[in-house]
Amino acid sequence: MTATSPATTPVVALDDPSTIAGDRFDLAVIGGGMLGACAAWEASRRGLRVLLVEAGDFGAATSANSLKIVHGGLRYLQHLDLRRFRESVTERSFWLRAAPHLVEPLPVVFPASGRGLKSLPVLRMGLLLNDLLSFRRNRGVNQDRWIPSGRVVGLDELMRRVPLFESDPPPGAVLFHDALFRFPERLVLSVVEAGARAGALPLNHVRLVRGGPAPDAGIDLELFDEIRGRSFTVTVRAVLNACGSSVDEVAGLLLGSEQKVSPAWSTAINLVVDHQGHDAAFALPARARGPEGGGRQLFVVPWSGRTMIGTGHYVVDGPPPRDAAQREAHKEMDAERFLAEVNAAWPGGGTFDRDDVRLVHWGLLPCEVGSTGGDVRLIRRHRIVEHGPDGLPGAFSLLGVKLTTGRAAARDAVDAVSKALDHRASGDGAGEVRLPHAPDRPLSELRPEVERTAGGHLAPDVADALAQDYGEAALEIAELVQRRPALAERVGGRESPVILAQFVHGVRSERARTAQDLVWRRTSLGPRGLATDSIERRAQEFIDGAA
Repeated sequence: MTATSPATTPVVALDDPSTIAGDRFDLAVIGGGMLGACAAWEASRRGLRVLLVEAGDFGAATSANSLKIVHGGLRYLQHLDLRRFRESVTERSFWLRAAPHLVEPLPVVFPASGRGLKSLPVLRMGLLLNDLLSFRRNRGVNQDRWIPSGRVVGLDELMRRVPLFESDPPPGAVLFHDALFRFPERLVLSVVEAGARAGALPLNHVRLVRGGPAPDAGIDLELFDEIRGRSFTVTVRAVLNACGSSVDEVAGLLLGSEQKVSPAWSTAINLVVDHQGHDAAFALPARARGPEGGGRQLFVVPWSGRTMIGTGHYVVDGPPPRDAAQREAHKEMDAERFLAEVNAAWPGGGTFDRDDVRLVHWGLLPCEVGSTGGDVRLIRRHRIVEHGPDGLPGAFSLLGVKLTTGRAAARDAVDAVSKALDHRASGDGAGEVRLPHAPDRPLSELRPEVERTAGGHLAPDVADALAQDYGEAALEIAELVQRRPALAERVGGRESPVILAQFVHGVRSERARTAQDLVWRRTSLGPRGLATDSIERRAQEFIDGAA
């Protein structure tokens, strides 16, 4: 089977990726996180024939390990960085429009302190300016996903929203809204699906072995299917390396020599603990400096019935850790360091120990040379590196740091690729679209329809979770349950809203190729901290059944 034209590219996964051996594409995007998924989608919408290659699973690395806040740029406004402010507001609005089931408004309480930039009068003026400059933020957004205006909150409301401040009440506080990526793994998967519908061919668990100039122009890529154990080669006119912390390694495979795309690397770590009684995110001053200079803030975010605290940044000495053992060692070391930092900043004195941590979200981000353990400076904007001067025309690498602006970074990278290919958009790349299955109605209207479609076999909390995680595709899962009520069985115990029908859907419709794909990215079992060996064995039964 060869890859088909954009009009007929299959939405389902290829059973055997090696069947495209010898095929030709305009662009291969290497890396299936947010950057790569957005690049494949954008390039396909412009009419390029795109292959998306991910060595693991889509959205499995740094994209899954973020603080999940969709930043609207208020922090940039504080520094009068209007370019990044406008870009952040634009991208936050886009995600609220494109995936209202997976992105929702997030109330944020910011306590005032004394005089200066954090005094209540200055914060009030900042909110007013933020609202004025982002006056179009709700254009085209479902009303239940609108970002309201900021305001000052009284002591009673502050204590109700964040009871932790009772031990040391601030002199005042303001409330504003950003947004929350509820389930970044599924959001990346939705972007991959959007790219497939536009004509891209996504392959997961397929890694790059080597690249180099093709004999008859273009670039040959030798790929290896990790599931079937087969190698195959395709030819592309251009390649975009969007591999996150593996960007240097992949650039080396393409060019045949060691490469250093990122100036330096920093780890980024967030801790998930039991819910701490707050219904809004809030900031705490930390002792270390921030990743962009100035006093760093810790953010405490309500998420999936738990509390997430982030983000710790620590410079990596030398190349980033690559194998699983190295990464796990770094992760555990950083978890202990950051836990101490959290306890030092926590209201009333921290009481968390390592056993209190349900999950550790850990990833790697590019930072500037000269960053130190107490002063990590992440790169300010995404960077695009052209490798033509290195001996491989048509090859590019993309570095990014923000999940919020991943689409904007990908768009700039596709601009560079299109220029190199002398390609003029022939698709609808300029159009505004929703992601697949995004509801054009409030979730409150979708949930009862999910229950009705399932014939009364779903508990209300399960129907609610399906609507939030799948949007309109929740109805497809409900139909599976209506036909086979046994698929309504919960997986992961009473606190889990995940059911067996989601495993079936993940294998049939969402390119799941391993048990870990099902547990950690097609369902919320892993992200909720409910993954166990027995659950992964159960998921493996569904993978084996589809083989």
